[in-house]
Amino acid sequence: MHLARVRVAVRRGPGGTPQTYAVDPHEVRRACVEDALAHARGRRAGDAGLVP
Repeated sequence: MHLARVRVAVRRGPGGTPQTYAVDPHEVRRACVEDALAHARGRRAGDAGLVP
């Protein structure tokens, strides 16, 4: 969440090296809320679509 505030996320790149990419902090928040609600309802959280 802290990285989302500065509009950056990290993913595993080739060879396992970390790579950064741009994200919209509002989309990160939306995905977190969606996943938390799904978990609270006893469902599997959906793909937030944050990692391109």
